[in-house]
Amino acid sequence: MFVYFQEPGSVSVWTILSGFLGSAVLGSIISLFGIWLQNKAQAVQLKVSREMEMRRDIYFLGAEALGKMQAYLISIANPLMPDIDRDQIVFGVNESLNKVAMIASLEILTALDEVQAHYSASTTSLLTKKLEFTIHANQLKNEEDTHANLGQNLIQITAALNAAIQQQDQAKQNEFIAQYKELESLYKQQETDLRSRRANTFTRIQELLGDAIDAALKFDELSAPLNCKVRNELGFPIDKEEYQKMLKIAGTRQRALAAKFKEDWNNKFKEGAENSPFDVVL
Repeated sequence: MFVYFQEPGSVSVWTILSGFLGSAVLGSIISLFGIWLQNKAQAVQLKVSREMEMRRDIYFLGAEALGKMQAYLISIANPLMPDIDRDQIVFGVNESLNKVAMIASLEILTALDEVQAHYSASTTSLLTKKLEFTIHANQLKNEEDTHANLGQNLIQITAALNAAIQQQDQAKQNEFIAQYKELESLYKQQETDLRSRRANTFTRIQELLGDAIDAALKFDELSAPLNCKVRNELGFPIDKEEYQKMLKIAGTRQRALAAKFKEDWNNKFKEGAENSPFDVVL
């Protein structure tokens, strides 16, 4: 019978092997744990990146929606634009803003709510004024048509009077002269009234344009804090005061351009005041 004899103080082979195996297993466990931690960190980072990319895309849709809303406010000052074209400007706006509402913080939602409140109030006010202008302009157009028809009647009476003169029919001449004087007096009175109504209609469209520009610039001012908050959340912040200063400069420039536009329009209106520049379909 073989008996393995171990001298006192010596180390057995199994002890040495166990030490090697234990170290290897422990090293593998540590290595695997490290890989697991790394994979978990990468998964978390990937999730954060995907969420940030999703938030960025949604916020970009929101920014586009705000631009459409501002363009809609300005478009109301154009009474000749068909409603179907104007409505197309804000197509998809509600869907985009609803997506923003699903991911935005309370702070951003509060700022967005202020912008939307201004937009709703401005839209109601501007559309009401546009409707008043359209009704007024349509009435003016009808009066212009009546005035033009009266002018045609004067031309016809003049032709009839010339024919009566050639025929030396004094009775007809007197009849046509009386008709002409009566219609001529009415025609001149209508022309005086139309000049006043044209000026009033022109004032209305000027006021509508001014209100639309003010509403759009105010929209910019209210959007500034919202844009700054979104930029901060997305990781590319901007100085709020500098941004608002930039908007103020841009607003001053836009007001100057609007004033120049109104002045040019006013000059053209005066030059063509004999004819109505309005042809609006309600």
